[in-house]
Amino acid sequence: MTIEELNAILEQHNLWLQDHTTGKRANLTNIDCYKVIRPRMTLNKAILRNSRFEEADIQYTELNYADLQYATLYNANLEDSSFEYSKLCHTDMRGVKLQESSFNYSDLRNADLQDAKLDGEDCERADILGANLNNDILEGVNFDGSNLSNVDLRNTNLTNTSFKNVNLTNADLRGATIEATDFSGAILVNTIFDQGTTTIDNG
Repeated sequence: MTIEELNAILEQHNLWLQDHTTGKRANLTNIDCYKVIRPRMTLNKAILRNSRFEEADIQYTELNYADLQYATLYNANLEDSSFEYSKLCHTDMRGVKLQESSFNYSDLRNADLQDAKLDGEDCERADILGANLNNDILEGVNFDGSNLSNVDLRNTNLTNTSFKNVNLTNADLRGATIEATDFSGAILVNTIFDQGTTTIDNG
């Protein structure tokens, strides 16, 4: 897709967001936007299933309530973006830059975020069950109230990360940097640390 075609879709989508009787909701299903440079997009409530934004520079983008299931965002720049209440199941987000982004109440089940940079991110009450966060920078991330059961957190940087009231059942934290990390109220059933398996159910 050319940048001109993408801009035309964004223009119609912005009209639709203001008044559903005008414009047209953006449907970018199966769209190929490989390496596109288009920051500050407004794609709230857009449909982006199976879309490809690999290595794209789309920072400061609004994707609240959007459907990005099975999308490919590999190595994209999405710093300071918003994904609140969005569907991101099975999304490929390996290596993505997500610093200062927001995923509050989003659905990230089985998403692949290996090697992603999420430091400073807000991720409250998100469903991250079964996701791959291996080798991620998660410094200062707020996961309060989220579901991280069966999540791969090996070799992550969890300095100043908050897991208050988080479900970490069967999560794997071997090799993680745990400094000033807050696990108060967390459910640690069969949770794996370097010291072994821990079971603490605060539910």
